[in-house]
Amino acid sequence: MYEPLPRRFTIIDKLLRLLLAAAFFAVALTALPPLWGGEPVFGGTQQPLFDTALTVRQSDNSLFGNIRVSCADEPAQAARLLVNGVDSGGFEAGELLLRVYPGDVLSIDCTAYARRLIFEISAISANIDARYLQTTVIGEGNIINVGVIVFR
Repeated sequence: MYEPLPRRFTIIDKLLRLLLAAAFFAVALTALPPLWGGEPVFGGTQQPLFDTALTVRQSDNSLFGNIRVSCADEPAQAARLLVNGVDSGGFEAGELLLRVYPGDVLSIDCTAYARRLIFEISAISANIDARYLQTTVIGEGNIINVGVIVFR
C-alpha cells in the first residue's frame, strides 16, 4: 500500500528541484546567445570589465601620471623598480622618475641586498590617488609591494 512521504522529504525534494531549475537557467544564459542582440550575459569572448594595464599602456591617448621613488639611504644600484613585474629602472642616481598608467602594480626588487633599504615615494602626480600606494617601504633582501596606480 502507498504511504505518503514525511513532510521533511517533500521540502527537500522541492528545494532540490528549485536548485536544479536555477542551475539549468544559469547554463542556458551562458550557452545561448542573447535574444535581444546585446552582449552575452556571462562569459563569452568579450573584453573584460576592467582593461588590463597592458591594454591601457598600448593605447595612444591613455591617461598617465608620474611618480618619483627615491632611496632614503645611499644610492642602491642593484635595487630595481618593477612595474607589473617588469624591470623599469634602477636607483643608481638615488631616485627614479617614472611614467605610470592606470592599473600598474609597483614593487621594488631588493633581493640583491642583505641589508635594510628604505624607499620613499617623494612625488606623485595630482591625478593619482595616493591612498593605494605606500609612501615609505622597507626592504630586506626581498621584493616589496608599493601598491597599485589608481587615478582620481
